[in-house]
Amino acid sequence: MTEALRLRSTFGSSWCQLRVRVHLSSRRDVTVNLVALRRLDGEDGRNLRHYILALSLVAATVPMDGFLRAGCLLTLDPDRESVWELIERTGVREPVGLNETLALNYAERAAAVFGVGKSRLVAFDKKLAIQDSKVKSKG
Repeated sequence: MTEALRLRSTFGSSWCQLRVRVHLSSRRDVTVNLVALRRLDGEDGRNLRHYILALSLVAATVPMDGFLRAGCLLTLDPDRESVWELIERTGVREPVGLNETLALNYAERAAAVFGVGKSRLVAFDKKLAIQDSKVKSKG
């Protein structure tokens, strides 16, 4: 991480810049809650769950914008591979081979099966959203 520091000179009002390189270890954790995902139901519930899972995996794997504030950038360490794990309820961890390309391919297939339509703009209606959240599922 490089951060620019501005120092005011004691000899007048001129400014100088000093660049400092700091090596820190940072970690990004992503959780996709499969229990919550399983609760999605409906007419085409299975395909909906696959589609939402695919979108979650794409969001988790695409490169982040590392720009946090002026002059401060975070980048991946090219010498370290990303580690993806499936963590079972028992705590057992199983490695998962996942990357951006796999996630995007899965998302494209899931979208085709689910039948995602064309994008469109719609007005959000808070009252309808509240009503929909109160509807109990049948069964």
